[in-house]
Amino acid sequence: MPLADVLKGFGLSQRLIDELATVATRENYGQSVNMSAFAGLISLAGVQPGLWSVFNGNKQVCENLIKVSKATLIKRKVMKVTGNEDNSYTLYWNDEETGKLTSKDFDIVVVATPLQDKLSKIDFENISPPIHYFKGEYQRTVANFVHGTPNSKYFGKPTLPDLPEEIMTTVDGKIPIRGLALKIPVDYETGVREDIPYVYKIFTERPLSDEEINELFLNVSEVKIVNWLAYPNYSTNDKLPPYQLSQNLYYTSGLEWAASAMEIGAISGKNVAQLAYQNWIKNVTMIDSYIKSAPKVEL
Repeated sequence: MPLADVLKGFGLSQRLIDELATVATRENYGQSVNMSAFAGLISLAGVQPGLWSVFNGNKQVCENLIKVSKATLIKRKVMKVTGNEDNSYTLYWNDEETGKLTSKDFDIVVVATPLQDKLSKIDFENISPPIHYFKGEYQRTVANFVHGTPNSKYFGKPTLPDLPEEIMTTVDGKIPIRGLALKIPVDYETGVREDIPYVYKIFTERPLSDEEINELFLNVSEVKIVNWLAYPNYSTNDKLPPYQLSQNLYYTSGLEWAASAMEIGAISGKNVAQLAYQNWIKNVTMIDSYIKSAPKVEL
């Protein structure tokens, strides 16, 4: 069901949906209120106050998880996964130093990259059932980072102090941006450092031209553009891919087709870890597919 229909069912007016809900879905997912309701509600939560970040950068969450798990991190781009007769898998990648094809066997493999048409470049061989790429497209989002002074008059404000730290937009063909927000340094401490540089993040559907940037900003010191496929394009009939692709072969990116967020990624990762463990120790009573198929016992 589309988000718009759910909000109407809650009693929200069309104007409120157009001016508030649309702003949230555009800012967080680059999509309209016709997107799937669950993902749309997640986008509404994303514009609420009280969000937090980790001092010196959120990337430390992943870095420390690797340390705590005592995992061996091999930074290589996997090109092929081949199934073996003993239900193990051989992974292949190009060695960056020698340029030669290198391989290693693993008992369990977790695929944590989207397996979508025209997106994944991993070949799967000798796996039953055969691995088919899933349908669906990812939404392109462009993050334009600009170090400069915004043109407050462009946004209808006389001076820079009158300009809010974050601006979000409704659907308007005349405005090339989805939103603009002042970014705080990851090592900022309230009351300790007040010389915050004016670095803004602007979400757009395409990279901004020099002319557009010069219209939005009075002066510009530096521009960096990150153009990427950020999250799925949410329709209302998406079927979630499975967690398990084959024996000892798992997939974490399927849940992202319900909604895309760090919390969703954490839930999916935990589900796969638990499923892989229970399968490995052959504790089938802890696996949903077994529980659902088991006969009911009446007391």
